[in-house]
Amino acid sequence: MSRSQRPPASAAEQRVVGRLLELEREREPFRELTRRLVHATFERFALPGQGPIVECGAGWGELYSLLPAAVRARWVLTEPTELGASQLAQRFPRQR
Repeated sequence: MSRSQRPPASAAEQRVVGRLLELEREREPFRELTRRLVHATFERFALPGQGPIVECGAGWGELYSLLPAAVRARWVLTEPTELGASQLAQRFPRQR
C-alpha cells in the first residue's frame, strides 16, 4: 500500500508520536552524557551470543543512535506504530 493510500494515523498513534517528539526535545541536553553511559555499559557488560538483538518499541531510534558501532551492527529495530516505523526507516535507511 502506497503512502497516499494509507489511512490517516489514529488519534492514539498521533499521541504516541507527539510524546516521542517531546521526549526527544527534553533529552537533547543530556544526549552526550547518555551516549557515554551507553558506551560504558556495553564496555563493562558483554553481549550474549552472536545473534541479533531485537529492540521492541524503538520509537524514534534514540537508543540505537547512541549505541557503539559493534553493537549497532547486531541491533534490529521494531516499532508497532506505523508513523514510528516510517520515521525509523527515514532516520536509519540501512537498518533492518
